[in-house]
Amino acid sequence: YIRAGKLVEEYFGSETDIRDVTTEKCKSFVVWLTKEKNLAAASTARRTVGSASSFFKRAVKHELISTNPFTVKEIKKQVKANKERHHYISSTETEKIWNVLKTDDDKLRFVLMRYLGLRSPSEINELRWKDFDFEDGIVTIRSPKLKRYEDKYERECPFTHPVAFKVISEAYEKRKSDRDNIVPSITNH
Repeated sequence: YIRAGKLVEEYFGSETDIRDVTTEKCKSFVVWLTKEKNLAAASTARRTVGSASSFFKRAVKHELISTNPFTVKEIKKQVKANKERHHYISSTETEKIWNVLKTDDDKLRFVLMRYLGLRSPSEINELRWKDFDFEDGIVTIRSPKLKRYEDKYERECPFTHPVAFKVISEAYEKRKSDRDNIVPSITNH
């Protein structure tokens, strides 16, 4: 939202009256984002436009303007998935990756991503041993990116896949405390 706000201010000007922003100006804002700011048309530009639209939606709610100039079909706000970037990791590829992993921590991270679908590093960094229920074979996963959504922040996932269960159980036996992270935290880098 901060970046989108700065781009809206840069394009429309900080002195522009919000009532003077038209749908045509919003359409040219979209073009400006892709041509001048080099934002990807199907992803970053659409996300920015969605944020800008939410600013104007709030202005409508507070009766500063009567309609949101971004709410026309020609102005795309939803990010379009790039199917070419989707890739399923086959059992052959999984085995190749597994064979080059050197540390137990890396093997555990890989199992959590591959078999349980955890986001790395955010969800793995949040995971503690106390989140694992070995009796029911369920782990509670917290997603920091979704913290503001009460119903999406936590989810439960089975960890009973034979490979996952074996690796997780072995790591559990070596733990120091149930309050500890299951692996040392890492960054996006």
